Amino acid sequence: MVESVAGLSHRPPRPLFSPTTLIIGDSIVRNIRFFNATTRCFPGATAAGLLDKLPELLQSIPSSVCRVIIHIGTNDTTRRQSELMKQDFMDLFRLMESCGKSVFISGPIPTLSHGAERFSRLLSLSTWLQHTCTHEHQHGRAERA
Repeated sequence: MVESVAGLSHRPPRPLFSPTTLIIGDSIVRNIRFFNATTRCFPGATAAGLLDKLPELLQSIPSSVCRVIIHIGTNDTTRRQSELMKQDFMDLFRLMESCGKSVFISGPIPTLSHGAERFSRLLSLSTWLQHTCTHEHQHGRAERA
């Protein structure tokens, strides 16, 4: 990607190391940068939306990537359909278990800034993700970050 600042073209510096981590998520991950990670930001991302993008994305990443960190969930709670949301996450877990990489799920952090109902939905999702990743995916493929 070439960015233009004041008429000058600017290329991001070439990484010194091949990335070993892929960070995927909604807009909250937009500016996350690590020397050994590559970040893919999908503003407004949901578990269902990420399911559509992941097969192609996983094929396009460098072979040096051995771990994937996924941060989504905040946008899923706006649908107000908890059981469908959980099914989307279970489908996401199944897809990621087959990718051969260590997977870490970084779910939303509940905050009171958007009201009590949103807080409750985020807390419920966070609790469910922690339980599900701990008890149903014990093979190191889906862990709660």
